[in-house]
Amino acid sequence: MASAIWVERNSRFQVLQSAGSQARTQAKSLAQQASDTFQMADLALISLSRLLGDETPTRSERLAIEKDMAELLLRVPRIRSLAYFEESGWLLATSSRSAAVTNASRTDLFRTLREGTGSRLVVGAPVHDEAAGRWQIVAGHRVTKPDGEFGGMLTATIDSSYFSDFYATFSGSMDGHAALLTSDGITLSRYPYVEDIIGAKVPESPILRALWRGETSGSLQQPSPITGADRLQAFAAVAGQPMVVVFTLPTKAVLAPWHTELVTRLPIVLLLLAVVVGVGLRLAKQAERRQVIEAGLVELSRTDALTGLLNRRDFNETLPHAWSRCREARLPLSLLMIDVDCFKLFNDTYGHQTGDTCLQLVSLAVQDCVSGESHRVIRYGGEEIAVVLPDTSKVRAAEIAETIRQSVVELAIQHATSTVTAVVTVSIGAATEDWKQPRQAPGDLLDDADRALYRAKIGGRNQVVADAGVTGPPPQPSLRVIARN
Repeated sequence: MASAIWVERNSRFQVLQSAGSQARTQAKSLAQQASDTFQMADLALISLSRLLGDETPTRSERLAIEKDMAELLLRVPRIRSLAYFEESGWLLATSSRSAAVTNASRTDLFRTLREGTGSRLVVGAPVHDEAAGRWQIVAGHRVTKPDGEFGGMLTATIDSSYFSDFYATFSGSMDGHAALLTSDGITLSRYPYVEDIIGAKVPESPILRALWRGETSGSLQQPSPITGADRLQAFAAVAGQPMVVVFTLPTKAVLAPWHTELVTRLPIVLLLLAVVVGVGLRLAKQAERRQVIEAGLVELSRTDALTGLLNRRDFNETLPHAWSRCREARLPLSLLMIDVDCFKLFNDTYGHQTGDTCLQLVSLAVQDCVSGESHRVIRYGGEEIAVVLPDTSKVRAAEIAETIRQSVVELAIQHATSTVTAVVTVSIGAATEDWKQPRQAPGDLLDDADRALYRAKIGGRNQVVADAGVTGPPPQPSLRVIARN
């Protein structure tokens, strides 16, 4: 009898454990979707920021910015609208015909960006658009003037219901619920969608406390803070943002099959004892298979779908890692920042599908020129490619950069509207840390490479600027101001 009780208790535990594992997998998938969505918003705002000049735009320039906003929204349908607010908070440009906010100076998001100094994406509390009758999540980027002063903010809005609609596809037959929360408990979205709960703060819970302790995922069984019903709850932190996704299943529904079968299992419990070991091995194999699948998903999340290169997420880990390793070994670390010249004009002339093909060909050409085992070619965003070169001197980095530049020219991709030449070209900025007068952080190396790229572009493009030197053809006179695009 004691053995039978043990078997049934263990069976019940296995049901809960399996459901908890599945719920954690669901929570991780939803968290990845949230991370990808905010990363898309981040990249859209970065692209938009490169179109802004140093001065307050004129009316015609504002109309051009709004046109660029509309084009960006076509590429990123997850985003509802884009907006540009100047340093006093007044709205200068927007993709929305009926903007809910014309002066954002009193919003928490505006104040946070104004008081900050970084360029990271900041997500504010949800805002209710009274005119449209919907809740929106607003993400913003700080606009920084050349002198480092605050120059306003760029925002991207995402409908709260967008996440809810996506979560609905994961509900299944067991009434699964999902919610996207900030780390301090503000509800950004949830399924089932209840408008009165959006923007509200949930009571402090074990999940929030686990998140504050630095845990990134887990599961537990506790009453719902909304309905009070006992639910199996799993959570996963959203990479890159102070947020968490919670996915829950009703405990009663999870255990319903176990309760139904309990009566029929009792007569044959001794037989089940004989196969427990086999079941355990099978579960172990399932867990191992799941780990392999999850490892594959992690690898997929690091790869750019268009070019096959590593993506920005990998860059954010690769550069600091290479920095630490080279600093300890006193090995030089070089970084190339590559930008396809006049790429917006190329897209406007030949269409975005041809533009995608162009980026793929340029990416292959760059990869063919980089052969080091520890070297990494990464799509940094849009038409920008980064090349991380550990154990590579300043001279060697300049040679690699020039080889890349020449290889792209030799592709002979027609570009009739280029201001440089009749084929697609690239501008390259190079920076090297040799530890003689070390920079403070890897971000400083990135800034120097970016500045070198900027000098290459304003110097005529289709050239390499490595520290103070320039290689490639002599600069050509330009009839227009070159912005960082």
